[in-house]
Amino acid sequence: MKIVAVRTIPLQYRGERLERDALAVRFGAEHPMDVLLTEVVTDEGIVGVGEHYAYAALKTVSAAVHELVEPLIVGEDPTQIGRLWEKVYNVNFRLGRRGLLMCALSGVDIALWDILGQVTGRPVASLLGQWRRTVPAYVTGGYYQEGKGFEELRAELEDIVRRGFFGIKLKIGGDERAVDLRRLELVREVAGRHFFFGVDANNGLTYPEALRWGRDLEALGIDFFEEPVSTDQPELSARLAAALDVPIAGYETETGLYGMREFIVRGGVDIVQTDAIWVGGLTEARRVAELGRAFGLPFIPHYSAGAVALVANLHLAAAMPHALYQELHLRTNPLRDELLEQPLQVENGHLVVPDGPGLGIRLNPDTVARYRVDR
Repeated sequence: MKIVAVRTIPLQYRGERLERDALAVRFGAEHPMDVLLTEVVTDEGIVGVGEHYAYAALKTVSAAVHELVEPLIVGEDPTQIGRLWEKVYNVNFRLGRRGLLMCALSGVDIALWDILGQVTGRPVASLLGQWRRTVPAYVTGGYYQEGKGFEELRAELEDIVRRGFFGIKLKIGGDERAVDLRRLELVREVAGRHFFFGVDANNGLTYPEALRWGRDLEALGIDFFEEPVSTDQPELSARLAAALDVPIAGYETETGLYGMREFIVRGGVDIVQTDAIWVGGLTEARRVAELGRAFGLPFIPHYSAGAVALVANLHLAAAMPHALYQELHLRTNPLRDELLEQPLQVENGHLVVPDGPGLGIRLNPDTVARYRVDR
């Protein structure tokens, strides 16, 4: 079996009232939901699908796929995933060992795992060492949105609790401090003290700001404080983790094993987060998760984009005994809810891992046609 082509499929959803995190609020960097899919095509008719991180960069990431990745894998055996990963990474080493290269590599690597599963007749989770069929989910919600006040947030929280999810993560840093604190207090009022509760600063705080916030989060019994400081400063995250009782989680914005090594070895994280569509695919995401496990750190896969990304990360979570939860956002997003012919199933707050060969999914051609933006 040989790879004969790589196809990219750019999709975009533009909502009327964009839901924003603190980063978007702070810099005015609003963008639609951009999802770049990849199909790796073989000479035996088997096609693997993957997804790349591509917010506000559909054309750029697509160009990287076709210029930096496709020429190196066409004509190769798609089941030799590890060798192809090393080939792409090392040949492009001087162009960038983080960021764009890893985003381009990610979707292709996921598609190769999908092909291997189809060839062997096994789910990707099984290939990775699956040990459970469902993974508990927590919901990232409470995004900043025009016209969204405390009552609207309360209704959102009540819906999340009613649907049986195991926890929630809220953003901070996009409003006045007193307003953000009140938003956090609402979670405890609605969900109770024992509901799993994380807070995400999206890398936006200085060390003094993060330390002050951390003290408030400790008082609220917060379960983790995600990416409080810049990903460029693992030493500050380590200082923060040593000073606070609230666990520090991250850093999915560190797109590579060697960067995450700095956070893990320095003690800059108490919970390891990474995302298969950012970090170099399932191959590199598994390495990051296992490195954290060697240091006794729990794992929570990040998720924020399309349905293929969610499925890929879910397969990984199902194969990691130290994975606590799978992140799930419930922002209005048809590229999550309508992209698959068979949507992901939820049982009592758990996401059910697809049990078909490969990723176990098929794209809905109508949704792809509706949101495709390259023509």
